[in-house]
Amino acid sequence: MRDVLRSMDRLGYSLSVPIRYEKTVYAHQGDVQHPVLSLLDMLQYMVKNQSHLLLGGHSLDDPAGTWKDILLQFWARYECHDPGHPMWQDIPASDRNKCIPLMVYGDEGTGKRKQPVWLLCWKPTLFAATNSYHRTMLYTCVSHVLYSDFHCGMDGGNECLDPLVRSFALEARRAYTEGIVWSGPGGDVRLRFVFTGVVGDMPFQGHLYKLKRHFTAADICPLCLCKKDDAGEVSQNPSWLPTMGVSVPWDTSSPPEISIVPGLGRPEAIRPDIFHLGHLGICRDVYLGCIISLAMVFGHFGGKAVRSLDGKLANAYQLFKSYCHLRHSTPFAKHWTRENFNFKGPRYPDCSFKASDSYLILKWLEDYLSGPPWDDSTGILGLMLSTIVALSYTSPSRQWLRDSLAKQVEQSLQTFLSDYYKLALWAYRSGVLVYRFVPKLHAWKHIHLRLQGELALARGYTFNPAIYATANDEDFVGKASRPIRDLHSGNASLRRLELYRIELQREWG
Repeated sequence: MRDVLRSMDRLGYSLSVPIRYEKTVYAHQGDVQHPVLSLLDMLQYMVKNQSHLLLGGHSLDDPAGTWKDILLQFWARYECHDPGHPMWQDIPASDRNKCIPLMVYGDEGTGKRKQPVWLLCWKPTLFAATNSYHRTMLYTCVSHVLYSDFHCGMDGGNECLDPLVRSFALEARRAYTEGIVWSGPGGDVRLRFVFTGVVGDMPFQGHLYKLKRHFTAADICPLCLCKKDDAGEVSQNPSWLPTMGVSVPWDTSSPPEISIVPGLGRPEAIRPDIFHLGHLGICRDVYLGCIISLAMVFGHFGGKAVRSLDGKLANAYQLFKSYCHLRHSTPFAKHWTRENFNFKGPRYPDCSFKASDSYLILKWLEDYLSGPPWDDSTGILGLMLSTIVALSYTSPSRQWLRDSLAKQVEQSLQTFLSDYYKLALWAYRSGVLVYRFVPKLHAWKHIHLRLQGELALARGYTFNPAIYATANDEDFVGKASRPIRDLHSGNASLRRLELYRIELQREWG
């Protein structure tokens, strides 16, 4: 494979961005030089050849200079969303139309023998394409066998990965302070790159920031001092509200490597990903709780003729499958049982269904509960429906929400949080182990509070929290990690970056 990739590179089928090397440590090997696709090299190439990917579809070569207006508008609105970013002090207002916003992204994909592969990426905050190759850029990847022995818990760092994060952070800081010179029709323009946050799932963010307060600890939140037992406090004035911003969630004597990037050394830079918090998070608790409650408490999906829970779940799945057939959709889950609901013994249910299945199941439940006039003397079925409708509320995929639309989103969130709490209280009193109070529910309350705070400013526009969702990036993680399954762990990183350059050349033309 090495010879094929290098031959394609010589023939011009590979992106003309060099692979560089950074010093790190591999397990059982010691010091090594690890391959990376330099952030500054990629930015230099994209500014010259693919600037529309950085500017929401607008090119630097546009004679009308529309990109400057887009950036000026973005930063004028973003200042209300993130007033604590250091750029407001570092960069004059007159130069902000030459500042391009970026985000850090990362995750673990599935590599050789179904072992994880660590990916560190970056992405433009302003994007116009849904193709993941146009909105997520790979910096480097590391096979599990090379770094897993260095795991020291969430806050302990990783001897292999930390040097790579630091090398990326140093480049990101240079992109902010020095920028890149673009030679335009009117002369040279210095473009600066500003990182607005770190997106990804909670484990990635926790390891990157070496969090002491995280979703598996007693103190579950990096933004406040909420305890695990208080995760269900989602009222208008929760007890943990005064603790927001009291302290940073990492060890100040050994700050995370990423914190040297201007703007990323603050807890607020840990952005909530509503994709992982929603369809891969609290949505699962909602639909599992509804299905199990309907089957066990209200006698749905078989009545007295079917007494076992597995039998009722099988009947429920057939109804769900018929609904999907009418929608011309195919679910990934092929059956529902106690086992794949993880509902055995005295424990709350959980599952690993795909995000697309979460969407379909919620839509089916909404249709089912809206159907025949069910006996609902307790009002719980109506509460289930209200919770699902509020959780399923979606807003257009855009950077900004007008205040009228943002108000609808805020009200839907408040309804969901309130109704979920009521369902959990009912389940507890009924002796049914469903509707958990989990850190992801608490994270939704922070999103709700942020929306409320921005709406109170009455500026006309509110930042859309969906902009931090990583559904398309998950697709990229799958594409990036798939070839590594057939590569030797020792050279998988280099071969994957060589192949990635060929893929980008094909996608970008």
